Amino acid sequence: MSFPQTVACTATALIGLAGVAQAGQVESRYFPTDEVLPLFEPPPSLEREYALFQKSLPFLSEGLVVLSVISFGAQETDVSPQQQQALMAGFNDVYLNIAHDEAMRRVPHSLAYSYQSVTPTQGHYYAYWPEHVTPDTPSIIFLHGFGGNFLYYTWLLKEEFPDAIILLPTYTYSWFDGSLDYLREAEADFEARHPGVAIDDPWLIALSAGGPAGFRLYNAAPDDFAGFVCLASAPLGLRARDFKRDLNIYMLNGATDDRIDIDDVRQMAKQFQRQIPGLKYQELPGDHFFMLTDRKETFERVRSYMELVQPKAN
Repeated sequence: MSFPQTVACTATALIGLAGVAQAGQVESRYFPTDEVLPLFEPPPSLEREYALFQKSLPFLSEGLVVLSVISFGAQETDVSPQQQQALMAGFNDVYLNIAHDEAMRRVPHSLAYSYQSVTPTQGHYYAYWPEHVTPDTPSIIFLHGFGGNFLYYTWLLKEEFPDAIILLPTYTYSWFDGSLDYLREAEADFEARHPGVAIDDPWLIALSAGGPAGFRLYNAAPDDFAGFVCLASAPLGLRARDFKRDLNIYMLNGATDDRIDIDDVRQMAKQFQRQIPGLKYQELPGDHFFMLTDRKETFERVRSYMELVQPKAN
């Protein structure tokens, strides 16, 4: 897959929704890390174009980058005219809402960080927390897909979960190979900066290329999380027999997804359900972008699953 294809694949995996800005705070933070973070390597045929892309990122808005990729890269990214129309409309709404959101309008995007040429010595995350935080405030950790940690993710999740503390760590351009140590570094930095705003028993949510990392991290440290929600993804490259049985996992996929073989996803879900009785698998009648085309049903199902899982005993 070429650089424009891969960038657009993840850019279009973002899901637009319009909503009313909620009270609360959003921040973008960098922190020291011991993690050796990956660098994106474009194909040799696109090195010149990629160099120009890197240089221009600090001066472009995220909305302009995403909309340009969808508008001008549809043919290269195998986006159909129907998908392009839906995505353009959705993202227009998304970035108009971000521009008018007092908590987000001045928060810088992190795309230049995700596509740098030198291995970073700092990690990065976005965070949101509501105006009133109590010991009972729920929390969420989100793992992004390929393309980087778009501001859009923060806006979407705070709109859908306005009463939750939400941490969105950036693993340069993709969480696919991300580590639990890095996630814990981000959590520790956030909590050190904000005493009393604790990420306690969070739900882990992962999208697209972040899905396999979500499976790995949750299995490695199940007591760290309330459960795991995997959207438009699957346990790619993982073996069911390596997983613990007492896990709470919800997989939601698009029935006509053309970015990941849905028949393979169904087979993986069946294999993992035999090992993990608490894994629930569902589909929506949409493609890889079902959070755009069926946003209401998507988050109704996610919240319904979260409510079914019993909280851990203290």
